Amino acid sequence: IFYVIAILGYLYFFCSIFIVILLSFNYSFCNWLILPKNKNIYLQFELFFVLINGFVVITSTPFNWIIGILMIFHAYGAYVLLFTSADFYNSIEEFKEVVPQEKALDLLAVLFYGIIGFIIIYSPFLIGGS
Repeated sequence: IFYVIAILGYLYFFCSIFIVILLSFNYSFCNWLILPKNKNIYLQFELFFVLINGFVVITSTPFNWIIGILMIFHAYGAYVLLFTSADFYNSIEEFKEVVPQEKALDLLAVLFYGIIGFIIIYSPFLIGGS
C-alpha cells in the first residue's frame, strides 16, 4: 500500500508545482477557484481529495491517521462551501483586506500542498507502518 500513499503524496506535490507554474505566468489559480461562479469546480476539487484520501485510509494497514485527518479537513472545506457559503466568501474578503498581496492564497497553497505531500509520503514511517 506504500505506493498508493506515495502516489497521493506526489499528487499533492503536483498541485503545488501546478500552482507555481501558473504563478510564473502571472495567473492566480486560487483566486480563480474561489470565485462564487466556480463554486461547483471548487466543490469537485475538495470532494476529489476526500475520495482519494478516503480510499487510502480504508486500504491502509495500519490505519493512517495522518491521511484521515487530512480527509476530514477536505470534507470540512466542502461542508463549509456547501452549507455556509456566505460565511466562506465573507472570510475570503476579510482575508484579502488583511493580506493585500494578490497572490497570497496561491503562495499559502504552494506551501500547504508541498508540506502535506512530504508528510503523506513519509506517513507510513511516522505511524509505524512499512
